[in-house]
Amino acid sequence: YMGGFVEGERSQTVSQGEGALLQAPRIHSFPKPQITWFRDGRKIQSSSRIAITLDNTLVILSTVAP
Repeated sequence: YMGGFVEGERSQTVSQGEGALLQAPRIHSFPKPQITWFRDGRKIQSSSRIAITLDNTLVILSTVAP
């Protein structure tokens, strides 16, 4: 069973060098959903400046220019 998304997309702007937190939308389902973050069609991997928490929040410690 999967319910609807409680939250929609949100835009967030940060300056180069700043950190950012991106929270996955709340999804009511059983079993609990697996969340995968993507950028430009590629899966985001954890690194020295990127972490994904147990509640699926994407933590970017320092942003860089594209």
